[in-house]
Formats: sequence, C-alpha cells, structure tokens
Amino acid sequence: TRERRTALPLLLIASLAASSRIFLRLMPVWYGFVYIVPVYLLVAYLLLEWLPAKGVYSRRVAPLWLVTMAAIGIVTLARQHEQHAMKRYPIATPRGVVLDEDPYRARILSAFLPMVRGRTLLVVPEGIALDYLAGARNPLSFHTLTPPEIAYPGVEETIVAELRKSPPERVAIVTRPVGEFGFRGFGVDYGVQIMNAFRSMYDVDGRWTSPTFTLTLLRRKDSVRAPTASSPSTPPEFLRRSEARSSAPAESR
Repeated sequence: TRERRTALPLLLIASLAASSRIFLRLMPVWYGFVYIVPVYLLVAYLLLEWLPAKGVYSRRVAPLWLVTMAAIGIVTLARQHEQHAMKRYPIATPRGVVLDEDPYRARILSAFLPMVRGRTLLVVPEGIALDYLAGARNPLSFHTLTPPEIAYPGVEETIVAELRKSPPERVAIVTRPVGEFGFRGFGVDYGVQIMNAFRSMYDVDGRWTSPTFTLTLLRRKDSVRAPTASSPSTPPEFLRRSEARSSAPAESR
C-alpha cells in the first residue's frame, strides 16, 4: 500500500538524522542509545516487510530474521549483566547502599555524602544524583552545568544571579570530561563567570583525589563547616581529603 511505501523514506531519514550522533563520537551505550531506536524500526521494516515485498525472499522466510534478532538481544543482555557485575564497590548513602564499578569514586563518595546530608548542594558540572543520594536540595533552577545547558549568551549571567540570590551551602566540583562537546572543562573555557562567582562566595572545604575521580568541596563563606566524615578504613595515599588553606576553588580539569 501507499502508506507502507512511504514508511521506508521516513524511517531512513529518521535513522540517518538520529544515528549521526554516534559518528560524532557519542556511543549508543551512553546517552545516545535512544537515538538508534529509529534504526531498529528501519531494520525490522526492511527485513520483515520491504525486502519480501520486493521479492528478495518470501514472506514465509522473513520471520527467520527474528531468530537472528533474538540472538543479538540475548548477547546484548549477557553483556549488560557483565557490566552490572562490575559494580561491586558499595557506597553507603541516606537512600541506601548503591554499588559503583570504580573503587576510588566509591571511597570518595562514601566520605563526601555524609558531609552534605540534608544541606543545600550544587554539583558541578553534572551530578544531580549526588543531591538525591545525600538527601540534599539544589536551590537553583539549574541542576546540570555542562556545555549544552549553559554555553549560550546570557545563561551564565542568569545562573550567577541565582547563585547570589539563593546560594547553596555547598558546591561540589566533580570529574566530568566535556571533550565530547568540544570544551576543555568547566571554569576553563566555559562556565568562567560561574567559577569566578564561586571564588568570591566560597572557600575550599576539602579535596579528594584519585587516579580516576576528583571531588572538590566548596563551603559558602558564611556557612558552618561540617566535621570530617570518618572512613571505615584508611584510604591509600593517593585517595585523600586535603584540608584547604586557600580560599580560591580549584578549577575543574
């Protein structure tokens, strides 16, 4: 029918437009996975409808492709189970225990979360899940400060104005590479005005470093400093909380 014939170009255009993100170094296993849904529809339409209609093979043979699709799904599911099994390092939070695949990050967050529990907290450039896990609240209307959200004229000024009106008690600057967006880092080549506001309004309360994850905790200058959280075991030398003497927050790298 005409409706079926028009489905092919529509699916093809949608697939090309959506999956082009993958060729721009965004993997389908990451945020871009939803963009390959049109590709799934295109493949199903081609194999089960269009090719049989063109006489490439009969409609009675077409359902055999479902076996191949099921096999791909089973292999993918097995890989997802393998990925999930790598998350074996516990993080105790007010919301319960969560598992992480990075032992360094798990140790850092286990020390960090009790220090901000119940406070107001902004995580930069991304990490609203930490607000949830700590039982903290972000007083700003912005919760993600990656380039797609704030690298536009006027946006930084709006965020700085909100910071001065409703400053969170704590700000956490965490490891979050932004090279995929064409930027070097928050406070380096974007978010500079916000970082300057942090410098004027906050002191460095502590810094945890490790080979894979870094967290810098900023304390509002008029806020009471929280006691250092105890760790269940002594962390290695490269995983430490450094007591800050400087009042200038470190820049995200």
